Amino acid sequence: MRTQLHLTSTSDPAIAGPEAEAFCLIYSFLLHACGLDHYKRIDITLVGADKDEGVTKYPGKKIAVATRYSLPEDLAAKGREGRSKAFLEVIHAALLRVAALEYKLDAGVLESIRKRMLHSEPSFEFACQSVTRGAVQATLRVHADMTRLDYYVLVVEGGRIKFKLWIYSRSTSGVNVADVALDMTWKDDNELVISGKSMDVEIHVLINEGRAWSRRVPRNGRVRTARKVVMA
Repeated sequence: MRTQLHLTSTSDPAIAGPEAEAFCLIYSFLLHACGLDHYKRIDITLVGADKDEGVTKYPGKKIAVATRYSLPEDLAAKGREGRSKAFLEVIHAALLRVAALEYKLDAGVLESIRKRMLHSEPSFEFACQSVTRGAVQATLRVHADMTRLDYYVLVVEGGRIKFKLWIYSRSTSGVNVADVALDMTWKDDNELVISGKSMDVEIHVLINEGRAWSRRVPRNGRVRTARKVVMA
């Protein structure tokens, strides 16, 4: 389970929208990589002085945090780097509140995530899923930044890299974090099948050839014809 993070504000519209959601997605990947997936969803709201701070727990491992943080008055004009730092500080302050409440989030690990994101462009690559068949291990990886998600399959055979193949990309604009997860399964010894809620195609990776083809799948009651796409 990967924690879904959501960030919004009652006091500053710059702390909201697709850009904030893309940043939350990257942060959630880092939480997952650090093993801090104790909550299904964390909703963070930046509030003004007229509202109380606090942490509210809900059934189903869901939690809501209201927090205050002093932001630059011209945040909307600060550029992506400036807004990313603001997103980070608000999220960090909120998660420290959660850590102090239940000790399920480690404050030291949260600080290491903060430093990592401060000292690099918010662009990271993560392993999503690995499957093994015989001597072959295939890993589904995603490279995430503020604008897009690029998915790859890394195939290792006998301990040596056989190939790394791009298979799918999507924009983070209007991203629904529940839809970004893809699923990878073996069809047989030579074929992997990759699918996901956000995709209108099913991708087949051929291990021996080091390439992939895709076919359209029905969505919303529509039936589409199959087509072959070589990605090599």
